[in-house]
Amino acid sequence: MVGMVLVMAMATSCGDRDSQESGQAREPGAGSESEGSLPGTDEEYSRESETDSDEGEDAGDGPIAVADFSYMPMDAEDLRDSTNTGYYTIDGEWLYYAQYVNASGAEEVLASNNVYISRGRISDGWQERDYIVQPKTVAYIRLNALMADGAGNCYVYWTPGHLAEEEDRFYTLEKYGSEGELLWKADYREEDLSGMGDVLDQGTVTADGRVFLFSTGSEGGILSFGPDGGLGEAYALSGLESLDGVPSGKDGKVYGYCLTGEDPAFVELGGSEGRYPCPDGILDVYDGRGSDPCVRKGDSLWSYEPETGELGRLWGWGDESVQIAGEDVDAVFRDGEDFMVMCSEFRSKWEDWVDKRPVQTFAAIALEDRERHPPRQRLALGTAADEFIRGELGRLDLLVRMYNRQSREYRVELVEEKDEDSMQMKFIQGKGADIIDLTHIYAGNLAGIGAFEDLTAYYEASDTVGMEDILDPVREACVLAGKNVLVMPSFHILTVSSLEEEVTAQGWDVWEYLERAENEWVFDGQNPLNALTDCMGVRAGEYFIDYEKKECHFDSPEFRKLLEACGRVRTYDEATSANSRAHSVFVPERITTPWDMTRQSIRGYELWDWADRLVGYPGMYGPEHKLYPSSVFAMNSASKNKEGAWDFLEFMMSEEVQLLTSWCFPSRKDAFEQSLSDIYVSPSRANSFPLTDENGQIVILGKVKEVTDHEKEVLRGIVEDAKYDSWGSGSSPLWRIVSEEAAMYFKGDAGLDSTIDKIQSRVQLYLDESKQ
Repeated sequence: MVGMVLVMAMATSCGDRDSQESGQAREPGAGSESEGSLPGTDEEYSRESETDSDEGEDAGDGPIAVADFSYMPMDAEDLRDSTNTGYYTIDGEWLYYAQYVNASGAEEVLASNNVYISRGRISDGWQERDYIVQPKTVAYIRLNALMADGAGNCYVYWTPGHLAEEEDRFYTLEKYGSEGELLWKADYREEDLSGMGDVLDQGTVTADGRVFLFSTGSEGGILSFGPDGGLGEAYALSGLESLDGVPSGKDGKVYGYCLTGEDPAFVELGGSEGRYPCPDGILDVYDGRGSDPCVRKGDSLWSYEPETGELGRLWGWGDESVQIAGEDVDAVFRDGEDFMVMCSEFRSKWEDWVDKRPVQTFAAIALEDRERHPPRQRLALGTAADEFIRGELGRLDLLVRMYNRQSREYRVELVEEKDEDSMQMKFIQGKGADIIDLTHIYAGNLAGIGAFEDLTAYYEASDTVGMEDILDPVREACVLAGKNVLVMPSFHILTVSSLEEEVTAQGWDVWEYLERAENEWVFDGQNPLNALTDCMGVRAGEYFIDYEKKECHFDSPEFRKLLEACGRVRTYDEATSANSRAHSVFVPERITTPWDMTRQSIRGYELWDWADRLVGYPGMYGPEHKLYPSSVFAMNSASKNKEGAWDFLEFMMSEEVQLLTSWCFPSRKDAFEQSLSDIYVSPSRANSFPLTDENGQIVILGKVKEVTDHEKEVLRGIVEDAKYDSWGSGSSPLWRIVSEEAAMYFKGDAGLDSTIDKIQSRVQLYLDESKQ
């Protein structure tokens, strides 16, 4: 209505893997060092396959940072949802993370949980759920910190739970080997740990095996332990306003630091106990483990020597072969001149991620000879999408970064256009970027004049993806003006649910909808013009316009009847509609994961399954569902580098990218079926399930309800029947004509006959002009 993944990991190697104009070019995730204009000639994009002559701050004769990337879909919680940063850690080979597992099935979920320390091998994503299993539940023992030393060993610090008896109240530090075997265990009483036992919730392990546990803040403290777990020293915060962290460095040195106070500084623990002021602007500090600590400052990672204050730039997050957004970084593990970086770049910054499988990104970064990595050809990707659409709905920034990491021949740069109209004008003139982001843009005219390359031959020659690999409704949606020109990597479904049991999809059409709307509160924002919008079909006006023949039929008896019926629709203003979900009959819905099919609601104190209430939008010949692509791409037919443009589009539809699509549904058949067969269950939701009451508020009840075979079949049917509005709905100039004239009729400023005549003549004139 109006208003209305993979479970395997894949590694891609990034070594060395643009037709521009006045739009600003940038690389996604890059900072200021990669900003600038792509080469062009005044008002026209350069069509030459130029190579890079200026790589920003990573240019020069010195070594270049080169990263090998891997992606690990998780069965665990989103790691960034942990309130304790000690719940995960990495080394050069493994990710270690904690999970809370209700092994007993008891209803008191928290008290019955056991802690499992799981690990995932970074190179191939293999995960071992029960690497370490704590037999006691969290009521008796708690995990406080988790550490790794880079030699295949894991360290765990436990504290007593709230039900632990006095004789069992031990504070335990353990070291486990590469096979999960216990190497040593050290038990302490609260008095042994200077009263800090319960608050020590982070830790670091030095290159020589010493362990430093600490807590942050103005009351923070530090305790050290020897390589065998023997208790060492307690350190005060002398010289620091508060404690922000404890990294180790060269020559066995360990530091405490404060970045958040008025006088940022590092303090050496033991030894000289010197206090060293540090530069402003440091955002994060990472352990050096025998080398200098690393710091994130600005858009780069630096090696930092606290004693001298010397900063040595290692790389920029936006460097050509790195391509990481600094704010997404979770952990950095340093082993001399080799680095492992982990980041959470797949998670949403805007919406609840609880039902979407978390994916961790890993980058093994090394400094290599620049001559081994020659410059790459640049491709321009033009987009008029705003940050939310580009970053959240379609993950365009992420997809471009993923492509640039693995491509040895090309580098895609986003060209941010001023607006949709100016971008369309460039393509009408035979200009514009090599690749076009058409998300939410009216593309009908551009396809009709041949602005987009027909991709049929490219699919036929591809070993990566063929048209037969793509879901039928998506494949059909990619055809404009009779040509296969669009690429849609992912999508979600927009539909409508009925809150009345007697209303079903059978027989649901525009006439039943309009009959009810004369006297009932049928949908949110109900008024005659919105009713007309809903009744014109998913592709606005498709019932009365033959886009292929360039003919319209608004003078038909069906449109007259529709317009009259919409004029009788009862209006409910915004104030009346404030609580529409509680009173309206139909509610707009968005389906992005299989879990959306399991939603249940409490209405009138009765529990009913939601999947069977998805009746769809009212269509002229029955219910309809909208296929809403997260992103839409096309190749500029005027591009001078079509081979490179196809390389990007092909990568978007590759199995590796499709299987990693967790923010909505992938468009490949195999990846879509994988999303239904291996459904992620959030551990925190395993023993509770959200139901919504009649006001749409969540009520937590019962154990998780699995997605049933029936619900999967309902979803498959909805997807199979879904239609794509390739003509832009509200942004289509044809719909603007219809809505402008209809609005005057609904206000009483125009008669029925004159309104129909104006719509028919104006739309037909537009279609006639588009033939030329």
